[in-house]
Amino acid sequence: MKFQFKYLFLIFILLLGSSCNNTNYKKVDNLEISRKSINTVNYSINEKFHTSQINCILIGKFIDRTDISKFKDLNKGDIIRKAIYGLVSVKNYDLIKISEVDKNIDTLSNQNLLKYYNCDAIITGEILKFQNNDFISYSNTTVELKLNLTDKRDEILWSSHYSGSNSDGSIPFSPVSLITGIFQVALNDKNETALQVVDMVSRKIIVSLPEKEVILKNQFASIEQNKGNLINIDQDIKRLFDNEEYEKASLALSKKISLDEDNPANFFLASKSYFLQGNYEKSIHFGLEASSKGMNTSDNFSILGISYLKLNNLKLSYASFFKALNLETNSSITNFNYALINEILNYNIVAAEHYYLSGIASIKEENYTRIYKSLVSLQRLSDKNKIIYETYVKLNDKILIFLNNRN
Repeated sequence: MKFQFKYLFLIFILLLGSSCNNTNYKKVDNLEISRKSINTVNYSINEKFHTSQINCILIGKFIDRTDISKFKDLNKGDIIRKAIYGLVSVKNYDLIKISEVDKNIDTLSNQNLLKYYNCDAIITGEILKFQNNDFISYSNTTVELKLNLTDKRDEILWSSHYSGSNSDGSIPFSPVSLITGIFQVALNDKNETALQVVDMVSRKIIVSLPEKEVILKNQFASIEQNKGNLINIDQDIKRLFDNEEYEKASLALSKKISLDEDNPANFFLASKSYFLQGNYEKSIHFGLEASSKGMNTSDNFSILGISYLKLNNLKLSYASFFKALNLETNSSITNFNYALINEILNYNIVAAEHYYLSGIASIKEENYTRIYKSLVSLQRLSDKNKIIYETYVKLNDKILIFLNNRN
């Protein structure tokens, strides 16, 4: 009985939009004319919405219809867009970085944005309420949002509306808060209560967005963000990587390699540039060359592992991830990738062990996204057997302690 209770409690904590009170979800035919009810998320789904046909989603503009004099030190639209981005990312859709979309968001229409980025749908929204009411004995902060998912034909596939406040009950950050970006902002912000309400409202709304089936091959952690892993990187090459100009980086590195065939760093960077372009054969070629010339790093073998996997070579993918793990045993990225390849190969006990180690390493690294992904991956395996479930419970407890200590 105790085991069952703890299991149910964990599921309750991890459900997106969870809080101390129950939230109702009401599917309606027309969101515009539907009746608004307390603590109820109203949502509408077009019968033409099939998750299998939507691979890429953009996060577009959010129109602020609130009093701009309230919370004027908060960029409400920016914070909410980042929260929605994080929450949609764990629904297994591909997303274009907000910073990339922002380069064209003011000059292109929604449909032209989709065409420019070759994406399938765009989420836009309205901030209908963002206010604080002070009473004699307490203060009440309310946030009300409405979101639309629109496809290339300008047809609304999904829409959702919710209004929530801190008067609904205590709203502690949950593990899912780690990937909204709000948790990090709230740590040092005087408007923490307002940010917690944004976090809660965003989570509850995105619950109603249909989830795309997870594809394990697309879950591997790459080193795209580890731009400082080479101390002596040429600044021109670094700038190309920072600007995501990977084709230009490949050409520049080819010239460098022709002038100095013994520098393993250039081969590694060439491997990385081709990897980020999706050219996995060339990435493997340069990665192996880098290794043969002495570049035996976990980053190099992580890229090799993902590249081999993309080409369905599971044996060499496993060997590469195993090598990366042995080179850097306490890294969240090497443990996470090694766990995933073992899950694909149905070595679930080993996979669970390394998802746990990835989660622990992520806490030490304060890598919020990987903390969450490690936990969700363990949750995916938790019904396989009791040992894995207990590992999942243990990581969940560690994360909740981390969250409580940071608040």
